[in-house]
Amino acid sequence: MDKEKAKELLVYIASKVGADAGSIKLNKILFFSDVTYLSRYGKTISSFTYQKNTFGPTPRGVLALLHELEVEGRVINTAIYTPRYEKVVLAKDQANKDKFSGSEISVVDEMVEWIRPMKAGDASLWSHDFLGYKLADDGEDVSLDAVFLDSQELTREEKDYALQLISAP
Repeated sequence: MDKEKAKELLVYIASKVGADAGSIKLNKILFFSDVTYLSRYGKTISSFTYQKNTFGPTPRGVLALLHELEVEGRVINTAIYTPRYEKVVLAKDQANKDKFSGSEISVVDEMVEWIRPMKAGDASLWSHDFLGYKLADDGEDVSLDAVFLDSQELTREEKDYALQLISAP
């Protein structure tokens, strides 16, 4: 993982969402940014590994990076009341956008705009629909490559064609 790039990504997202995103939504913005970028460009933005947790995929190592950013004075990682107490990350600094391509920033912005107005529980439910999340056991890594899999039932024509291919001499 490019630790510095991941830290800049956290600062960038925190600066875009402010108090609108608690830890659950922050994790979902990271996750969906990586999955979306992978599906479009063949690689992730952050190179985080995600594990299956109750509230959806969680990037491994994110808490340590947030702690480092807090010690560096670049973010505040605190609890606020929103009608319940929730951990939020507030940016005190601007991200170094030189670490990112234009397409990476565009995808992150797209995910911020999609997830920011959601309730945290709704963002979690969306992540629970991801096939890689469904296939993983609790605590296991979520395979982001599952974005390339299709879980829809094959049509009769597709099944017949597959049978023709495997039975051909």
